[in-house]
Amino acid sequence: MDSDTEEIEDGPVSEKEMKILEQFRAKLDYQGDPYGIIKCDWKLVRYLRARSMDVKKAELLFHKSMKQRAHYLECPEEIQKWFFTHVSSSHFTQLLSDLTQSRLPWYFRDKENRLAYFIRLGRLTKGNVRELGYKNMAHMMVWTGKFLEQDLETHFIENECTGSMKVHIVVDLDGFDMSSLALKDLPTVARSQLSVIFDIFPETVGFITIINAPPFIVTAWPVVAMFVPRNTRKRITVSGTNVTENATKLLEMFTPLNLPLALGGACNTDGPYCPSRVFCSS
Repeated sequence: MDSDTEEIEDGPVSEKEMKILEQFRAKLDYQGDPYGIIKCDWKLVRYLRARSMDVKKAELLFHKSMKQRAHYLECPEEIQKWFFTHVSSSHFTQLLSDLTQSRLPWYFRDKENRLAYFIRLGRLTKGNVRELGYKNMAHMMVWTGKFLEQDLETHFIENECTGSMKVHIVVDLDGFDMSSLALKDLPTVARSQLSVIFDIFPETVGFITIINAPPFIVTAWPVVAMFVPRNTRKRITVSGTNVTENATKLLEMFTPLNLPLALGGACNTDGPYCPSRVFCSS
């Protein structure tokens, strides 16, 4: 999803980037892009930013991404059903049943006005994960990722094409206990699944904040991190189970009204964990 440069641009395309972007666009085939990415400056520039503005490398990434999109965006019904049963929040499910409604009010916002969402992975069991199957994880994440991509586009346009084009993801691992299953398969899963997500949605993640991580996750993180591009890796924090420290960290990034009460904020619309707005919470 990111390159190995020290600094990656975010937001509108800069004048310097535009010159390289035109060179990049000239090398691409519009007929091979049914998603309208080539025509859109701020969509196309993600591929360049993900490859340190190297046109040749960005071209390879673009073609790889198009092939993967064609394979993963059509999500089998059983995977969608698993998502609605085990992951989706009640409000998000409702919004996907009526695509004429704006999903933007469902998201939280961090202090930089990035769209943000929370997910409580500790609520998933080994049985839930086995039911989905590791090989289907990328399918599910790409299918849900396309809605996020659409929402980031809407958010960016509504902000007059200024500000961040990335999302902030908060993962609460309180209660997560799949060590015997996860540790054994983590390298394979990370290699096969994460690379797909990073290639299809380059330069999309602003921050991933992981809290309440059990010791085995803290231990396993260096293994997973090897399959995460360096600039994304630098924007991922993994914290243990100290409630006070986690709340302090989150309040540095979110206003109280954009943080569930159970995590140290003041948002309590339908319960301390805001189940209608937090994945895996209901």
